[in-house]
Amino acid sequence: MKLEPLFKQSILFCFKFVSHLRKHRNNGICTHQNCKNNPITSWVSTLLDMKRIDITEKLSSFSDHWSPKIIASLNGQEVKLAKFSGAFDWHSHTDADEMFLVLEGSFTMEFREHSVELSKGQMLVVPRGTEHRPVAKSECSVLLVEPVGLVNTGDGEETNRTTSGSWI
Repeated sequence: MKLEPLFKQSILFCFKFVSHLRKHRNNGICTHQNCKNNPITSWVSTLLDMKRIDITEKLSSFSDHWSPKIIASLNGQEVKLAKFSGAFDWHSHTDADEMFLVLEGSFTMEFREHSVELSKGQMLVVPRGTEHRPVAKSECSVLLVEPVGLVNTGDGEETNRTTSGSWI
């Protein structure tokens, strides 16, 4: 048996399989019925997702404020980047905690009864059900960790700022 044709077929299969996953996967999982629960599909998807994420590069790819960008997903949580400027809407999240880590600049997290000032390198976890609003006097960049699909305006009124984020 010649190995060269088998090797070429294997390489071709892998190339097609990886191309298929890159085209059809959603959050690392292929949405085609025959790919679901396939251990090879899961393994290859994991390998495709295991790459360095350059936060500085991701931050430079957008300029809009109050519109979180998803950069990773893990354990039912999304890691998001956002730029704040001005005041956001008062809101709470009944079933979700939110984590804010300041990457650049500073902002104030206002609560009804007090405020917390945050600057570069500082973080805050807002417990579920706590009414809050971030306010930034000048633009700042923030990394957020929150449950998949969490809407940024929470239980508040839907506005033109309402989003659960978009992948970049």
